[in-house]
This record gives sequence, C-alpha cells and structure tokens, in this order.
Amino acid sequence: MRQTDRLRRIFDAERQACMARPKKSAEGKDARRNIMDAIWLLALEMPFDKITVQGITQRAACNRTTFYYHFETIEDAKSAFIDSFFEQASTEACLSTIEGDGTAPEPPAVFDSMCTILALNQSGELRHRIKSTAVERARKALSSTKLSDVQIELRSVLAAEGALSMMAYRGAGENAIELGELAKARRCLRLT
Repeated sequence: MRQTDRLRRIFDAERQACMARPKKSAEGKDARRNIMDAIWLLALEMPFDKITVQGITQRAACNRTTFYYHFETIEDAKSAFIDSFFEQASTEACLSTIEGDGTAPEPPAVFDSMCTILALNQSGELRHRIKSTAVERARKALSSTKLSDVQIELRSVLAAEGALSMMAYRGAGENAIELGELAKARRCLRLT
C-alpha cells in the first residue's frame, strides 16, 4: 500500500470521527433525507448536470458541512439520488404505464416526474439507466422470435428510444399529452 493512500485513509477516518452528526429538522426528517428531497425538486426544474451543491443546500436548508458529512462529492449525492429514484420509480412500472391500454384514470405522479426529468435530461446517467432498462425489456420480448441477434438489438434500441422520446415529449409539454395517446403511439412501435 502506498504511503499516501494510507495517510489519506487515516485522515478520512479522523475527519469522520471529529464531525458531529447533523441534527434532525423541525419536521423530524434527517438532513440526508432533506438533501435527497432537494435533489428531487431540483431535478424537476433543471438539467441534472446543472444541479450544484449550493442549490442543494439552499433548497435543503442546510449548510455545506452537513452536505459533505453525508456525501464526499456532488457526484456521490447525485448517484445516491439516482439509486433512490429507481427504488421509487420502477422503470418497469413506468414503461408498463405507456404500454397499457391508457385507461388508467390518472397516471402515477412518479411516471409524470420521470417524464419531466427525461424532458430536462436528453443525455446523462439518468437517461442512460432508464434506456438500459427499456432496451433489456425489449430484448426479453424479442428473445422468442426468429430474428437474428443484430435484428433483436436494433429493434430493442429503436423501441427503447421511442418510449423515452414519448415520455420526454409528455414531460416537456407539462403532461398535456393524454396517457391514452402515449399508449397508442407505443403500440405503433410493436416489436414483432
């Protein structure tokens, strides 16, 4: 082990030991939850790569020390948000929403949030994770067909991009597109 790595670990351990645990807010939520909620709200307002530590701390009503107590970097915080986002917003459930018959009386709020976030993020890790799930889902649907691997891959990517584009379009239009219309458009992208 290199001397600098060893010293860094010792320094990091001492720094963690010296830092006091942040208190809970008046509502009883802990600071980490406030930070995650702030990232969620900011992701609905601006592109994900434009979210800053200053914006998060202002929205979460905490200071930078509290932020860095919970996360080493802004990238760590964003990664934790993405993980929690996918725990709350199952991509499978959101894709099922647009593949259904569109008769649901009201789409889930999480689906509309995902549409808005996709509209604001035409690239990046968030869109990549959603697209990966959609492509995998399409591959599974096509696996029992007589198509070649190349044809399956091509159709899977096209179907996934189509679904994500429709969701982003819905999000960009303040959810003005009816869910039934999304379902009709999705059926036009039938895989087989």
